[in-house]
Amino acid sequence: MKKFMIILVLVFSSLIADTNNTQKIDKQIVKADMIKTFEEMKDPDSNRSFDYNKSKTLDLMAKKIADSENNESNNSQDKLSLISVVSEIVKLNSKLIALQTQGDANQTAKEKDTITTNKQKLFDALPVAITKQSFSKEGMNKQLKERKELQNTIKIASPNSLRFAKASMGLETMKNRGIFYSSLLRIEDMFVQGTSSSELKTELEKSLKTLQDNDLSNITSLKEKLSPDDQKDFESIFVELLNEKNTYEEILEYLLENHDLLASDMLLTGLKLNLVIEAINENSPVKTEKINVGKAVVIIFIIMFFYSFKRLIAAILYYCLNFFNKNKKADNSKEARHHFIKAVQRSVGAILLVYAANICLNIASHPAPIPIKISSAFSVVYILLYAWLIVSILNGYGSVLFGSIARKSARKEIVNLIIKFLYIIIFIIALLLILKRLGFNISTLLASLGIGGIAIAFATKDIIANFFNSIMLLFDNSFSQGDRVCINGIEGDVVEIGLKNTMIRTVDNVLVFVPNSTIAAQNIQNWSRRKIGRQIKFKIGVEYSSKSAQLKNAISQIKQMLIEHPGIAGKDDNAENLDDEKIKSKQHVVSIDNLAGYKNAVYVALDEFADSSINILVYCYTKSTIYGEFLEVKEDILFKIMEIIEQNGLNFAFPSQSLYVQDGKKLPFGEKI
Repeated sequence: MKKFMIILVLVFSSLIADTNNTQKIDKQIVKADMIKTFEEMKDPDSNRSFDYNKSKTLDLMAKKIADSENNESNNSQDKLSLISVVSEIVKLNSKLIALQTQGDANQTAKEKDTITTNKQKLFDALPVAITKQSFSKEGMNKQLKERKELQNTIKIASPNSLRFAKASMGLETMKNRGIFYSSLLRIEDMFVQGTSSSELKTELEKSLKTLQDNDLSNITSLKEKLSPDDQKDFESIFVELLNEKNTYEEILEYLLENHDLLASDMLLTGLKLNLVIEAINENSPVKTEKINVGKAVVIIFIIMFFYSFKRLIAAILYYCLNFFNKNKKADNSKEARHHFIKAVQRSVGAILLVYAANICLNIASHPAPIPIKISSAFSVVYILLYAWLIVSILNGYGSVLFGSIARKSARKEIVNLIIKFLYIIIFIIALLLILKRLGFNISTLLASLGIGGIAIAFATKDIIANFFNSIMLLFDNSFSQGDRVCINGIEGDVVEIGLKNTMIRTVDNVLVFVPNSTIAAQNIQNWSRRKIGRQIKFKIGVEYSSKSAQLKNAISQIKQMLIEHPGIAGKDDNAENLDDEKIKSKQHVVSIDNLAGYKNAVYVALDEFADSSINILVYCYTKSTIYGEFLEVKEDILFKIMEIIEQNGLNFAFPSQSLYVQDGKKLPFGEKI
């Protein structure tokens, strides 16, 4: 069994042979001939119970030989043929090995860069080259004959001779080629039939493991049995064998790393568009080799189909998201739906067009996959477009969903900051995915940030300080959006608390951006953090001619008027009536009136004997904290106080001086009055 499998995989190393045979060859006939040849060339002691009819690799091999023999235009010198591409990579790797022994480091580095660039071009051509594999019966028979000769050499040669070692290495080379090319033959069939990323990955991992398990330990042990001169010849041949094996592993690893880019498009394989293309070509009246009519028709249809459905998909997205919204009646308005669809349909349309272009390229290049660089570029574009879509959804539906949350929590700035955090997270994730797609090692990149983190921290210390201070301000709850505050001499209404600055609209309609780090270091006066109690404090000056009885009566009436006034806060206006369990739970720790912002003191008293008046102090608080209502209440009590003063026969005093002169007293200039 083992020897037979070696014979089977060796056929895939056969070189392409030109043929002018115009007679059609059937796959089953080729397969029967191959089985007959294998049976004749097998060792007598090998296992004959192998079921050839169940061998998929043998079936693919027979089909490939039949197609190659029937193709008159077959050209083994095609630059994109798989064998030529692989051979060139093997030669370039040999040059790299030779450069390692050179002394000129600068010249060696330049040559290595050139070789690496050429290798990358060949790697880029691999996916297309895989679909151009070609085999012939002549090439297969030649390889089988060569293998038989090597086996005979091993039987008759001495195990300690160089001839024996060369024959063993020749068989090992054939074995590696068989494993490698049989794997690529199965991969080609997967490209043609359509394959998923997981299936392609499984096939590549299996082939790579098979190749790696062949560690050549049986060959290296032969070196010790040779003479010193033969060992030098052995070493040169072994280097070629090892280089070829390592090249095969390198190619399989490259394909494995990019398996997701090489997999067929799910729409192409799922809808069997390849069968549709074949049907169109068979029934099309236009027969030309330059244009594939079936592919052209399918491509035009796909572009029109995807472009026409961008608004519909945007609407479907809206209804899907709205399904999870509990407050549907409040948010499911025509205006909200229109706003969402308008915000999302451009990004959806861009995704659909790019996806359509990707499918069209897959169709155009089928059965070969599109070049890996183009697939990688599409992956980067997809990441950017999906990030744009998520941001559009946040802008469209997020304003509706988070708006309802903001109405419940009364903390709009938290919702606003959450949205900004989401923007940053989306940006970071998109950036990391793009870097990963471009070949960067994300783990290494993140680890390197630890080394450069100190320099970055110093360079961005102000940004970091503002960022963390913005979080601290939100959790500290010093002010909210819309509050009237005074910070560092800047008084106005808070517009927005950003990640770096806080915007304040001043009373003279100027928009001021205050860094959050500055706010955190300053005293914050928040005029909006009061439920009841805007202070009224002034003095009433009456003339010195006023009687004490008049003053007592006026003071009593003013105080009573304030207590009974509906706009002035009284004893009943306190935090005990506040329906807030969070504040009430702190009543044994702090003054809940001061915590919640309740002031209800009323004071009216004779205050002082001033230079030109007897002053009565009036000290109270309005119920409303709104500035306009405060002014109305203050105006009303001032009029009422004027009435009380007049009713008690008192007069308002004003600044004045009295001059007293005695008769006969000389004035400073010696004159008399």
